[in-house]
Amino acid sequence: MSRAAEAYLEAHGVGIEPAELDAELAAAMERRAKMLRGPSSVELGPEEAEVWRSVGFVVDGGCSGAYARTLADYAALIKASLSVEAAAAELGVNTSRVRQRLAERSLYGFQAGGRWRLPGFQFDQGRLIPDLRRVLAALDPELHPLEVEHFFVTPDSELEAAGIDGPLAPRDWLRLGLPSEPVIRLAEEC
Repeated sequence: MSRAAEAYLEAHGVGIEPAELDAELAAAMERRAKMLRGPSSVELGPEEAEVWRSVGFVVDGGCSGAYARTLADYAALIKASLSVEAAAAELGVNTSRVRQRLAERSLYGFQAGGRWRLPGFQFDQGRLIPDLRRVLAALDPELHPLEVEHFFVTPDSELEAAGIDGPLAPRDWLRLGLPSEPVIRLAEEC
C-alpha cells in the first residue's frame, strides 16, 4: 500500500493496519472475481473481449480502479461503523450483550484490525431495525462487509410499497415496519 493511502487512512481515523486492510481487500476482490467469473472453462477471444471492454467491463486482469474504489469504500465503512462499546451505548446494553448478539448473528459485525466493527445500517434511533435477526440468518455468513452493506442500503425493485415513490432499500423497508418476508427472500438470493 502506498504512503499516500496509509496517510489517508491515518488522517481519516481508520483504525486498521494498512497491511491488514490490504489483505482483507485482496481476499474480498478475489471472492468477487470468482463470483462474477463463475465456473467457466471458456476463455474470451480477442473479439469477445473487445465487445465486453466496449461496454465497460474489465476483462484483462487490470483492476487498479476497482481496487482503489473498493479500498476507499471499505475504509469508509470501517470509519463509519461503531465499536462494540459505541454499539452498546447506542442500544443501552453492556458490551458483553453486544458480543453475544454478534456470536448468535442477531447483530451484524465484522473484524477489522482485530476489533469488531458494527455498521450503522442496522441501527435506528437507539434500536435495531425490525426483524434484523431473521434477515441476517438468511444472508450468507461468508459475504464481505461491503456486500452486506450494499444489500441493506441499495433500493431493490422487489421492494415497492403503496404510497411510496420508487423502490426501497431493505433497511428502509424494515424501518417502515413492512413485512420482512420479501427482504428475507432477497437475502436468501445473495
